Amino acid sequence: MSAIEAVKTQTLVLLAGWLLTASIPGQETNTFSFTNKYGEVTHAVVLRVEPDGIVYKYLTGGTGGGKVSFTNLSAEIRQRFKYDPVSATAFETKQKERRRIQRDQERIKLEQHLQQVAQEKARKAQEERRKQIKASKVLLRGKVFQKTNDGLMVQRPGNPIFPVVLVADFAGADSLGDDSTFEQWAYGIGLYEYTSAMGFKKTILKFTVDPAKVPGW
Repeated sequence: MSAIEAVKTQTLVLLAGWLLTASIPGQETNTFSFTNKYGEVTHAVVLRVEPDGIVYKYLTGGTGGGKVSFTNLSAEIRQRFKYDPVSATAFETKQKERRRIQRDQERIKLEQHLQQVAQEKARKAQEERRKQIKASKVLLRGKVFQKTNDGLMVQRPGNPIFPVVLVADFAGADSLGDDSTFEQWAYGIGLYEYTSAMGFKKTILKFTVDPAKVPGW
């Protein structure tokens, strides 16, 4: 093929492409022009006609698009796209309700998420608290000093600060008597006040053998 024939062939191909593009039906009838707060929009391509306005894209001058309300368009364009104010109002009301439902659903979903986050945070805090409680156990060694309705009073020789403590819920308390040897892991749960045989008010440490009875468990 000669150079002249190649040029002719290329020209025919370009011409055919132009003719094919120019023959696309509706290219002009599916466009409209209007002016908004940003300026004049010419040859906007209609993507979708809704009862209250037109969804469009830009034919020239960049990408993107938007929606313009029929109330901001000329009477000619309104008539062209069969604008009906009653239908438009009903459509807008329905859209507002749809958006309200969507907002409510999103709000509920957010509240549920925040609740789950709070629950997970509380669960982790509780796990940490229980680890601390378990780690706080002490081995009580001594002899039963006195049996009371509130538990066993145990005397611990060699402990000058709190020589006597109360163990509130020792399961084997019934099998023990005064001066019985006592040895048990326990958890501190506060203070216990009692009146001695001499009539003095005394305050001692109070223990439980069950970690689940420790405050904050």
